[in-house]
Amino acid sequence: MGDGDLARNILTEGVEFAEKLEKEDANDDDPNGALMAWWPSTALMSRLMLAALHISPEAALEALNAVPDLALKLGCQIRVANGGLGVPTGASIVMVKKKSSNWGHYGIPETSDQ
Repeated sequence: MGDGDLARNILTEGVEFAEKLEKEDANDDDPNGALMAWWPSTALMSRLMLAALHISPEAALEALNAVPDLALKLGCQIRVANGGLGVPTGASIVMVKKKSSNWGHYGIPETSDQ
């Protein structure tokens, strides 16, 4: 992007959106019954943390420190560490199992440069 401040602002907006998605996933009236690691909010948050590495390692650490859920934070930390080391991730899985919606997405294995 060439503009670190703009990239950080976009990252912040993305994290805020992922937090809204998490509230939908965890909604007591119609919770997502899929494994939390497969929730859309989890997938988005972990991708955002990995993208933060492209801004700077410091931006990624700041973003990680702001993740309130400890299980989600741990998953994101692992993803960022692997991304920083160039370790490719496995296939991505995103799933919703609710009364109002039921779908899944299975992606191809990702490389650390995505």
